[in-house]
Amino acid sequence: MQRRTLARRKALAVTPGLVASTVFTWMIGLVLPGWLALPLFVVGPLVLLILVFGGLEGRAVRVLRGGRAVTPDEAAAVAPAVELLHDLGVLPPDCRLYVIPGSTGWDTWGSGRRSILMTEDLLWATSRGALDDRAVAAFLAHSAGRVRHGLTRSDPAIEFWSLPWTVIRGVLDTMLSSTVTQPLVAFSWHARFIVGSVAVAQTALSGHYPMAVTIAAIVLVSYLAPWWRRRWCAISERLADQYVRATGLGSDLGRALTLLSRTPETLRRVQRLTHDPTVSTRHRWMGKP
Repeated sequence: MQRRTLARRKALAVTPGLVASTVFTWMIGLVLPGWLALPLFVVGPLVLLILVFGGLEGRAVRVLRGGRAVTPDEAAAVAPAVELLHDLGVLPPDCRLYVIPGSTGWDTWGSGRRSILMTEDLLWATSRGALDDRAVAAFLAHSAGRVRHGLTRSDPAIEFWSLPWTVIRGVLDTMLSSTVTQPLVAFSWHARFIVGSVAVAQTALSGHYPMAVTIAAIVLVSYLAPWWRRRWCAISERLADQYVRATGLGSDLGRALTLLSRTPETLRRVQRLTHDPTVSTRHRWMGKP
């Protein structure tokens, strides 16, 4: 997939959050006293500029992702896997490993230009021998693929600027998940198309056409934004799977994934990682992806 296409699809996935954060920050800045608003509007863009050019990546991983550096014991546990990846030339230059405290499941994430984060469960399984070195290397290679493809290059800057929207979305998710205590809020959100249509019609009838267009755009984006995010996640996962398969570790990652789950989605990923042409052809003739 061309870089321009990837950049366009990632932009669709992250732009709603960036715009919402910008508007929210601007509104807060307008009501703050000058001695507070000035640092907000000066320091914020300065930090953003530094993150865009690759600075403060380690600090961003610690603050925005909650990551910490691996301990000597943890580094020793994954050392054989890291050595294998170095031999394969998989890891990005100056790669740095981090751990997310309290994280569960076997998973890794890429961030920025050189950072890979791991769950504590993955390290625990590695130290106990539940995962062999090649399987651990496959998990790390998956995130290394995202980093080397440039899919995570701007993530620290995006996460920093999207921080206000992340907080707001977390509050909204909490409210919407409490359907027993907040049934009206949950119903209003799920029926936002109807509520928004009524608001657009009333605003247009009163002659406020720019406001009507704005409300319609907000309602439309509220439906498109989750789809854009899911689509980007699927694209980046597929590219990273292809990278793992190219390194020769696809079957190792597939075997580890089947230990975690045997859902149809996982089985499709395993098929993609192992790249069995016979199975792919049969599914295509059956009309399956």
